[in-house]
Amino acid sequence: LWALFSLVKEIRAAGYDMVVDCSEGVSLLGACFIGFSNAPYRLGMKGSKQEAFFNLSVNVRPQSNHRIDRQLDLMDGIGIKSENRSMKLSLARDDLDWAEQLWSSWNIKPGGLSVGINIGARGDKRWPIEHFLQLVEELIRMEVTPIIFAGPQELDRLSEMDGKMPEEVIIDTTNVPGRFAALLSRCSVFVTGDTGPMHLA
Repeated sequence: LWALFSLVKEIRAAGYDMVVDCSEGVSLLGACFIGFSNAPYRLGMKGSKQEAFFNLSVNVRPQSNHRIDRQLDLMDGIGIKSENRSMKLSLARDDLDWAEQLWSSWNIKPGGLSVGINIGARGDKRWPIEHFLQLVEELIRMEVTPIIFAGPQELDRLSEMDGKMPEEVIIDTTNVPGRFAALLSRCSVFVTGDTGPMHLA
């Protein structure tokens, strides 16, 4: 609870001119942060469950089914027009170079299939550890080197796999978003639950 109060204080101290609800009103906690932000402009979607926290509401087109389309509609509503609606993540040259060096140190066969495996996710979106271990064994049998990706919240899951994985498995715990994304861009295949890294990939 004290951490939440501290975060609200930090947000207010930042003195934002505008805060935007990107959760589409799903997150009550997120809407509370927006409401308590003290920003002159608090933007959300018209008809949102949490509309009381906003002082600017924008209509979203009925045909906008994808979250990105709806959020771009939100920006359009305040005059920030998007050039196009294709998804793109720009990676910094430094991050790409760093990923290339690390990848080379892993001695993955050039031109070979590279399979990244993200073991994280929340709640029932998590795949059982036994399934990941079975997948790893199958990939090794096919002479494909699996790369296990684990963030800070997955270290407990990683410890569950300790001693059960073949030595050929590569484990990466990179926790810098740009560098992590650069590593993902080098994977031929990425196996993941429904979580942030899935969207990055």
